[in-house]
Amino acid sequence: MQNLRQTSAKLRSELRRRSLWFDGANRHGNDPSLVLAAVCAGLFPNLAFRPKRGKLKVNYGQLEAVPHPSSAIFDTDPEGAGPGAFDSTAAGGSWLCFNELSQVEEHYSLSGVSPARSSVLLLLCGEGPLREADLGDPEASPVSDAAISQWWSAQLGEAVEEIDRDEDVKVSLTELGTWVAFRMPLQTARRLQGLREMLRLVFRLFCSDEQRFHQLVAEGVASEMDEMKV
Repeated sequence: MQNLRQTSAKLRSELRRRSLWFDGANRHGNDPSLVLAAVCAGLFPNLAFRPKRGKLKVNYGQLEAVPHPSSAIFDTDPEGAGPGAFDSTAAGGSWLCFNELSQVEEHYSLSGVSPARSSVLLLLCGEGPLREADLGDPEASPVSDAAISQWWSAQLGEAVEEIDRDEDVKVSLTELGTWVAFRMPLQTARRLQGLREMLRLVFRLFCSDEQRFHQLVAEGVASEMDEMKV
């Protein structure tokens, strides 16, 4: 914990030196979900897919890897699946970000592993716009993620069953092709695209014109976007 505090203090000093820090920058420092979101965005594109059962998939799904033995998600041998394999509680699997991929004897090992929520991947990771494709595209099978659609429906006061599933599309990140793809209604994909662009705009504004950014915060624009985290 002491090393963590020292690293945090060094990072804060460096950001201040580069004029990228302001007094309210640490207002969400005690919110684990936002800290994890920042970690995931910083480690991108280091992503691994965690299937319902078995080893992790990395490098566009071409390699199998196991968590480092010191990792909290490492399992010695669940039901004979092999060292480092595990049973995932997430239906259909989930995504993880990691700090380092290394080869240990005949295995590939991941260290610095953290959960990567689909909302974080789609809003904060990568460059450029999201990619939309029809479900009939044979390149990849998207991971169905109803959480984002349900959140949007709640914000708009819509019932989840009102969403037309016939208009579903798969949404992916440009850098990773269709390996990281999520199924959702077309209208949800368009809303995510707009929110992603707004977040990028606010970040560029923060980096280029700190005074204007503070004005937006005072006007409540950035605060409203803070409350829209999914």
